Formats: sequence, C-alpha cells, structure tokens
Amino acid sequence: GCEYYPTVTPNVVGDNFSFAVVVSNVSDQDATITITRGGNQVVQQVAPKNTVQVITLPWVATLKQTGASKLVVDGAYRLRSTQPVTVYQYNPLEYQKAGSFSYTNDASLLMPTNVWGQETVVVTRNTLNGLPGVYAVVARADNTKVELTPSATGKIVSAGGGVAANGTGVVMLGEGDVLQVLSAAGGGGPDISDLTGTRVVSDKPVQVIGAHACSYVPYNITACDHLEEFNLPLDNLAKDYIVSTPFVKAPNQNPQIKARMVRVIATTDATTITYDPPQPGAPAALAKAGDYAEIQTDKDFKISAN
Repeated sequence: GCEYYPTVTPNVVGDNFSFAVVVSNVSDQDATITITRGGNQVVQQVAPKNTVQVITLPWVATLKQTGASKLVVDGAYRLRSTQPVTVYQYNPLEYQKAGSFSYTNDASLLMPTNVWGQETVVVTRNTLNGLPGVYAVVARADNTKVELTPSATGKIVSAGGGVAANGTGVVMLGEGDVLQVLSAAGGGGPDISDLTGTRVVSDKPVQVIGAHACSYVPYNITACDHLEEFNLPLDNLAKDYIVSTPFVKAPNQNPQIKARMVRVIATTDATTITYDPPQPGAPAALAKAGDYAEIQTDKDFKISAN
C-alpha cells in the first residue's frame, strides 16, 4: 500500500532504544517516504527500488506508558509512499544498544489504510503483575465514531479517554488520533481481565492493534515480553485455518520444545469447532461471541468452525 499509520504501544523498555518502521520497496521504482504526525513532517527520505529501509521515529511518550486508558490526539504517525511498499513497525528496533539490552521487544506487520475495516475483534492477553493488555484504535478520517463492546473477560478496564471501567464506550476520533484501551487488575494468578474478544465497531475504517506491555506466555512461566500485532478486521477472517508450530529453539540450545499457544476466538454465538487431526483437550464449541479458548500445542493441524 501507499499509506500506513505506525502506532506506539506500551512497553517497559528504556527510552534509549528506538521505535522504528521498516519499509520494504520491492517495486522497480524508487519510493519517496514521507512521515508526519499531525501537521508536522517528521521524516522524508527515499527508499530505493528493491531495498529495505529502517526509519527510527521518536517515542510517543503517552502511548508508551501504561496507566489509564486515553485518547491521544495526533498520537499515530502517518506514513505515505509514492510507490506501494510493505511496512513493519518495531517496538523497539534493537535488542542490544550501547552495551545495554532491551530484553522485551516485538514487531508487527502493518496494513495499509485501503484494507482497514469497520468491525474488529480484539486479540491481546490478560493483565499480569500489574502490566496490562492493550488495544489501540487509530482513525484515518476526522469524525470517526468508534463503539466498544467488551467481551466477557474484557469488562475490567482502566477507565479514561471516553472508555468506562466496564470496557464500554462511544468515542469520536479525528484523523491520526489514537484511542488506547488498557485492561486493569481484577484477579489473581492468570488475571481474569483480558480484552480479547472485545468488539470494535466504527462508522469509518480504523486500524486496531492488539498489544501487551510485557506478558508471560503461558501466564505462569517467566519472563515477560512485549507483544503487538495488527488485528485483522472481520472482513478478513475465515472458517478454516492451518496451525503450524515450527521448532523455534536454536540448534545449540536445550532441545526442549517451548509451549506454542493458539487462541481461537468466536465472532458469533454458538460457534462449533473441529480439528484435523483431533486435538485432545481442545474445545469443541464457544458459546458466545467474544469467547475464546487457548490451546497449548506442538502439533500441526487444521481448525474448522461453523
């Protein structure tokens, strides 16, 4: 695409590390990349044909921090290109810098504005050790109305920005504004507050990124890492998926296979699920829209739903 909105999400990493976008230009022509925030130009540079360009950007401090949910005017960056490009965002870019380590980082593929949707089901993880799960909603047009319907587990929220403590809200966004919703503490062990399954409906297309400041996966196994991922709108979802669980440990490490966690989230009530081959202990049904199940696995299989 030619237009993207990179968006900072909460992370416990130090400010000496860099938020960045990576632009891949596989076209046969050079692309001019212009990045703005609000009315201010931040970067303009050329991404030559058949190259990958790393562009570091200033942190947006209010979005990097945890705390209350918030609406940040002009919180997102706007990236425009004169040629179609692929864009990733890194939070942070580096693992090691000037002798120190970030320890917690992740990246997400971004989707261009021409494929944004108007209805999205949030995917994130539960509050744990005081660190929240998060979703960020970004508008590409002024006067975008966003309505939030929390899932059964998404009703414990750190209120703010027009979002109530029960996770409900109707919020108006301008172009480039970010509505950042954070889960709150509300239980012990695997905290019951998990925004996964919350429905975001808007009258104009929006971007939704699911994230976590620093999560354990599984919840009781240290240590924590930042998570973030573009959440596909409902228009892009399907009834059949292939789950592939590649071996992720380096050859010189202990060959013990770490847990691979698969989340299955219902978009409608009375969703039935089958697995090929069968997966012992995996759920056969999800009762309500927004309900989810988590499967710990090291197998490859197909998931089908009605």
